[in-house]
Amino acid sequence: MNDNRRVRFTRTAVLLLLSAGYTLAGPEYRPDENPPLLELKKMVAARTISGGETDVYRFAAAAGQFAQVTVFQDGADVVVTLLDGEGHVLTAVDRPNSTSGPEKASIIVPKDGSVYVRIASLSKSAPLGRYDITLSELRPPQPLDGSRILAEQAVSKGEALRARGDGESLHNSVDQFERACVEWELLQDNYELAVALYGLGLAQRALGQSQRAVGSFDRSASLFRSLGDPHGQAIAETGLGWALHYVGEHALAIAEFSNALDLRLELKDMYGQALTLFGLGSAYAFSNDTSAAVLNFSKSLALRRELGDRRGEALCLIGIGKLQLQLNKPAAARESLEKAFSILQESPNKEGQGDALSHLGWTYKQLGLGDRAHDLLEKSI
Repeated sequence: MNDNRRVRFTRTAVLLLLSAGYTLAGPEYRPDENPPLLELKKMVAARTISGGETDVYRFAAAAGQFAQVTVFQDGADVVVTLLDGEGHVLTAVDRPNSTSGPEKASIIVPKDGSVYVRIASLSKSAPLGRYDITLSELRPPQPLDGSRILAEQAVSKGEALRARGDGESLHNSVDQFERACVEWELLQDNYELAVALYGLGLAQRALGQSQRAVGSFDRSASLFRSLGDPHGQAIAETGLGWALHYVGEHALAIAEFSNALDLRLELKDMYGQALTLFGLGSAYAFSNDTSAAVLNFSKSLALRRELGDRRGEALCLIGIGKLQLQLNKPAAARESLEKAFSILQESPNKEGQGDALSHLGWTYKQLGLGDRAHDLLEKSI
């Protein structure tokens, strides 16, 4: 046996022990009744799920088998958790592929009996979406299975760390995504590599490493393009647009956002269209094309309102208000910014309030409302 094969068999053995070790934690799920049974290679199609909902399935397996469940997301962003018969978590996966594409959860089964599969919507406020679920693999372990399990876990850990948002977590997120990229390249799985590169780009951009993020997003977009995956290509090109925007390449950012928007329109992805139009508005604003910026912010605003995305609505109003202030239209700016601030006050997430207050303060100053301007500018600091 060569060294590489020995390492991979060792990884599988280690993961078997780790899977068994999960039972040291308290049970997370205790089934009250028998959920639907998954049969090997037989898809359960077109299930619906919305925010706050959870579905549970089960399958029978023997200790030491490699098991993989594939959940194909279609408008639903879900977390897939595998648990043993006592409710202890064996693995949980969530890739940064948003509401489209596969979530694969793989394990070495720790003991004979039932394995439960829990499908939960990532966001409590998520709209209704669909998914298909298949028990895609149930067999003796093979040399590369350990690498696959490690790669899945690295991506999921990277995404969870990125969501925390603090500096240490973001640095650790980058490490996890980079580790995953190495494993997926070893496995020659270009879809998974593209997803990991996209997550890496998001973490790098959040750390202020926008130039590095440009490279990660560009590789991700190229891979998705070669795979014929328009959703993946659109999210990667949107990420690339933002990274280029942050490094001052506004014309290139506009080109990437425009490509992504064409794909989102073909996919009828309204939420994605709203995000991409907002990016176009911002890039045009920094390119001093005010009319194009207002047009794109306004289109994004209309979609956000149709989708019931209140926070997104507020961000669009702030963008429009800033431009109206630049155009010396303080009355219109006041209306936009007051609406934005009112919406942001409804949310426990205070991000964006300072920006709205600051520009609203300057708007009041232009309108000759000095006392109110002073108060708001102080609050925005």
